Amino acid sequence: MQGFARILANETGHHLSQQAKDCIRRITTAAERMDHLIQDVLNHSRVVRTEMQTTRVDIERLLRGILESYPHLQTPHAQVLVEGNLPHVLANEATLTQCISNLLSNAVKFVAPGVTLRVRVWAETQNNRVRLFFADNGIGIEKENHETRSNGFNPLLF
Repeated sequence: MQGFARILANETGHHLSQQAKDCIRRITTAAERMDHLIQDVLNHSRVVRTEMQTTRVDIERLLRGILESYPHLQTPHAQVLVEGNLPHVLANEATLTQCISNLLSNAVKFVAPGVTLRVRVWAETQNNRVRLFFADNGIGIEKENHETRSNGFNPLLF
């Protein structure tokens, strides 16, 4: 779809109305989103098929490494505030890295144009379990698509 939309835009773009150009842009954007979704499903299926080895993971070190790796998660594009100390957990580091990267990448993707992304990250420990929270100033999810959870957040549990 992306290829056909590009061909259409390149070969006839100068003859198209603004509405037709907008339709081509929407097709391209939707195809890119579908490509990302397919890649996420493929990554998930790969993870599910393999036996996961768990080790002690320093969440704060892991998060700092992710933030350093992605320029769009750094100032001036984004502000990520880590509240308190993030604990060590028993987890599969590769899978945890993918989860946190996906959460932060989604926050970047779904922020209103012209708005600087702000993300808060914090953890709660209770009964030998850690709940890791991410909150951002993105466009959010419509109320009818929310699941009922405490505090309105969807935590990662370890």
